[in-house]
Amino acid sequence: MPKISIIVPVYNPPEKYFEYCCQSLLNQTFADFEVILINNAASGNIPYIIQKYCDTDTRFKSYVFEKNVGFSGACNKGLELATGDYIQIVDSDDYLVSQALSIENDRINTTGADVIVFNNKYYDHRQNVEVENTKLETKLNDIFKLDETNSWLLEISMCAWNKLFRKEFLLKNNLVFDMDISIAAPDVLMSIKAYLLANTISYIPEAIYCYRINLPNNVMANLTKKGVDLYKSVPVFCRKVDNFVLNNNINPTLIPYIIQLNIVMLYNNFKITHKSNKRNFYYLIQKYLKENKALYTNENLQKCNKIHKKFVEKISLMPYWLYKLMNSFYIKAEENGITRIRLFGIVIYKQWPENYFINRRYLGLLKIKSCNVDLMYSEQKYLLEQINTKLDKQKDVAEDMCNKIRNLKTILEAQKIHPNTFGKYKNAFVGKNIALVCTGPTAQYYRPIDNTIHIGVNGAIYLNQIKLDYLFVQDYTINQKGNETLVEDCCRYIGNDCKKFFGIIPDGWKNVNPLIERIPLSFSCEKNISQYVIEDSIGHNIAYDLSREPIGDFCGTVFSALQFILYTNPQKLYLVGWDCSAGYAYNKENAMSSADYQKAILKEYFLPYIKTYFPDLEIISINPVGLKDYFFNIYTEKYSCSE
Repeated sequence: MPKISIIVPVYNPPEKYFEYCCQSLLNQTFADFEVILINNAASGNIPYIIQKYCDTDTRFKSYVFEKNVGFSGACNKGLELATGDYIQIVDSDDYLVSQALSIENDRINTTGADVIVFNNKYYDHRQNVEVENTKLETKLNDIFKLDETNSWLLEISMCAWNKLFRKEFLLKNNLVFDMDISIAAPDVLMSIKAYLLANTISYIPEAIYCYRINLPNNVMANLTKKGVDLYKSVPVFCRKVDNFVLNNNINPTLIPYIIQLNIVMLYNNFKITHKSNKRNFYYLIQKYLKENKALYTNENLQKCNKIHKKFVEKISLMPYWLYKLMNSFYIKAEENGITRIRLFGIVIYKQWPENYFINRRYLGLLKIKSCNVDLMYSEQKYLLEQINTKLDKQKDVAEDMCNKIRNLKTILEAQKIHPNTFGKYKNAFVGKNIALVCTGPTAQYYRPIDNTIHIGVNGAIYLNQIKLDYLFVQDYTINQKGNETLVEDCCRYIGNDCKKFFGIIPDGWKNVNPLIERIPLSFSCEKNISQYVIEDSIGHNIAYDLSREPIGDFCGTVFSALQFILYTNPQKLYLVGWDCSAGYAYNKENAMSSADYQKAILKEYFLPYIKTYFPDLEIISINPVGLKDYFFNIYTEKYSCSE
């Protein structure tokens, strides 16, 4: 049996770097090792390179997966095939110095440690140079057990590639790479478990491994791309760490350091996540922190640095819009001595250092003396063009800022109104069924389902076969042809002791569309009627917590009702009369055009939101037309006969 088994998971690395990796293993001065190349459904020339090294040296072996099983699956297969006393994971685009295994073997012989950690260096592909890593000079013996005095070990890279694991130790503790998490987290989780369970650990200060950084198209770089949802696995990783700590007899003095490691993982990934995913990621982190209050106590947070501690405190206490607002305001002192204060990226205050203008004027005089008139004219023309360009950009930024500031009014209104309107409905319908009743032509073929709460929008009150429990109406072009009395009819509507919600479209919309009229305030004073606030600009922000956020504006009362329904967290949702087509199910002329645009809104915003936050919600579309095949379809007998 070999002394060391090296596992190399291979999935389409740059071919030249993979060859360099294999060659660095082949060139080792220590000979008693094996290399297991796991072909994780690689393409191109990678399979041929693998075969070449297996043919060249019998210490190289391979295993082929027909489908990509991910980093964890590949490593676990390598662990299964490995025959060495110690296991080492090597990334397929990294490399070892020629004496690496020899140094490792010496440490194995002198300590026999469960886990051996070694220092590394980096190859920076932006500058094309090797960068030395800082050595951790310790006063520890060659062998130790993790405790508070040597918690510095948790500050070293927690990836698998800078460690040796004793195989018998892995088997005894059933340590494998977790298949449920992605990004770099599987080997981090493996390292944490190994550190906490190991009776003996040893550290090699020599940099014997070279890790490539700033490579294009790496996994972590994908976090910054729009539409990539790798961020979802980060809270999953943190929960697994917490569960491991709680379910094993872990030294209590180490828990704050483990908590800090989780926070660093959350903070660093949140920083680089694409802005389109930031809001969803924010609320996933918030949900995770609320679920684990027992671990994230003030005492445990004392070991965190100020930035990470404030990050946790802010997310635990405030909604995303407020967090974003607070982080939009910052002060920066620049190299030329000017101090600028910015809000939403716009400079709102500027302070110059003493003598700044004197120096600028003096330099300007020198410039005039050394330039001819033509050159001066050319430079001035260029400067004017640059100024105009910047002014255009500044105008766009200013307009964006005005929208955000104007929207603060609706946020403040929601903070005042919504606790009374929606506070009691949070998770109020867990385990219950809801029917969202719209006014499309197919609604006339629906007959109420027993034990179902019926929530209608606008003219659903005219569907005589349905008694609504809740009704949503909001400001709009009230005096539309054929529907002039809709709001008054809504006020008089009784239904099943119907509770009514009247939505307030903000003042900003009246500037956009002068036809928009308010629902008279006197109507909102009627029995069983409450008001709600809609966001000012069409930011397409689905309200996560209706008790403190304005309802997201998606140009349709049905989307306001849908946000309310999700907030109540039902078991099943029936969609009735949501045809996304022109026409009404009752005898009134339709003043509105086809609602076909609603399909695009559902697909782009609500379907991903529901999949993330309400994966167990069953949605059934009854007699669908425009929404056919978006959800599970049911057609009633009367509708089928009419067709």
